[in-house]
Amino acid sequence: MASQVCLLHAHVLAGTIHPTLLAHRPQGSCGAALLSHSAAVARQAWPNSRRLNHRSIASSSAIRARRRNSRQERDSEAEQSVEEPQIDLGRRAEAISSQLQLHPGRVHSLVRRNPAIAAVPLARLRKELPALAHVLGVPLHQALFMVARQPSVIDADTLQLQRSCEQLAAAVQLPVEQVMFMAARQPALLASPARMAAEAQKLGAALGCSTRGALQLLSRLGSEQLHSVLSMSSSTVLQRLPEVVEALGLPSDSTRKLDMLHLVAKHPGVLAASLGDIGRSTDALLVAFQQSPPLTFAAVLGRCPSLLTLPAEQILANYQGLLLQLGVSRGTLARMLAKHPQLLRAAPESIAVKLRAMAYQLYLPQGQVVSMCVRQPALLSKDSESLAAALASLQGLLGSNYQTAVAAAVRAPNLLLWQPASLQRKHAMLLQASQLPAVRVNALLLQQPGLLTLSVDQLAGSISCAKQLLELSTAELGELLLKDPQLLIRGSRVLQEQVHELQEYLALPASTIADLLRRCPGILAAGSAVWLANITTLLEVLQLTPQQVQAAVVTKPQL
Repeated sequence: MASQVCLLHAHVLAGTIHPTLLAHRPQGSCGAALLSHSAAVARQAWPNSRRLNHRSIASSSAIRARRRNSRQERDSEAEQSVEEPQIDLGRRAEAISSQLQLHPGRVHSLVRRNPAIAAVPLARLRKELPALAHVLGVPLHQALFMVARQPSVIDADTLQLQRSCEQLAAAVQLPVEQVMFMAARQPALLASPARMAAEAQKLGAALGCSTRGALQLLSRLGSEQLHSVLSMSSSTVLQRLPEVVEALGLPSDSTRKLDMLHLVAKHPGVLAASLGDIGRSTDALLVAFQQSPPLTFAAVLGRCPSLLTLPAEQILANYQGLLLQLGVSRGTLARMLAKHPQLLRAAPESIAVKLRAMAYQLYLPQGQVVSMCVRQPALLSKDSESLAAALASLQGLLGSNYQTAVAAAVRAPNLLLWQPASLQRKHAMLLQASQLPAVRVNALLLQQPGLLTLSVDQLAGSISCAKQLLELSTAELGELLLKDPQLLIRGSRVLQEQVHELQEYLALPASTIADLLRRCPGILAAGSAVWLANITTLLEVLQLTPQQVQAAVVTKPQL
């Protein structure tokens, strides 16, 4: 009850319910009132939306029984946890990463999601895990994930695990290496290879996918979800997909393009989730996305379907935490979430830690760090070590000091998200295409760091298009880039449109237009509205003839 009251206060702070509601004595569940209000907010934002009565969906006897059992299990686990000694998960994660020499951030995340692994003695992990990884042919961190999913695996006979993998691989006609990797994600697949192969074939037939695809789906389910999905008949699985869409309660025109098979492939857990819980999670998500069009919201669900199985209370708490930590408006946060919806899965305290760490590493005020994150929200998914490595790589690539690399990152924040090898390929491409010394190319990139945020194909297309349209040699392209660093960042399509539009306005041959742009590349930056206004001034105010306008522009392109 206390957590629900806190959640209600969070809604008041977020501005999504009126403070006077706190003065009324609740007649029912505080959480139900809160989500009812969420639905009302959604109806105001999307007047054409016809939301379902999730209470009627959730009132089936199967769902009630599942909830009752789930509550009893949670109460039983809570009673047991009181008697068991508490383990400091943070310190245990640090010890595991140190002993096994694994990435600390990855281990912390794994222990947080699977706290049972903290009870496995470190000595056993250090002794048995390398052997398990070797037998399955997977990296050490993947073997650790396997033990986190099912701690008893650490005591299993590795030869028996290998035989089970071979039996399952033979039954589904897949390479043993692939089955070993799937088993490392979900060791329960090896409990009964023959049964699991039959279930994968049945699920594949129901979903219209291959047995391999079905087995991959099963490997990504948690133990409880796996048991739930395996208990479904083929007809139940087929019926489940439209039921999930219906439980969303979104306008039909926005869910028409929602590919449910793709959604299930990305997050199989939706097959096992309660329809009532999915409905309540959707109501909570509408609070975060209330200023986004329904089609945008449906696209977000397609990219991050795991949000549908995140508890509604956690979604709202994370949303309120993001508002408080970032200090941005709800509209700005909605745009950030549309770009990177995974942010809603982040706990507020982790966002606060990352903002402080980024401000410390970049030597920037936190407000400026937030501005970078608003432009590129995925930065909040990077850990400190990854950020430091990205900055060091950028510094080495540009041959600059640390502060200059930070300045480039501030101008183009997504530079910090690219792999160093990709940045190096684009840097080498610019060196070869321009034939400029590395020092001058680096100076060019410091002026226009966005050039490195283009894909390799985009950059190659822009270089080829510029050379063809403007009739440039390699040396001339380099000199022109120094005059107009934005030349390539426009992209080949925009560059073609601008050159053809300028030729149409001036009625001059393509070769003359190319000469004009070589002499004065800033013409492209001015844009068609400025061109038209200047040509109109020359014709109507100065009373020049079209031929005189052409001659004047050829003589002095700056006009």
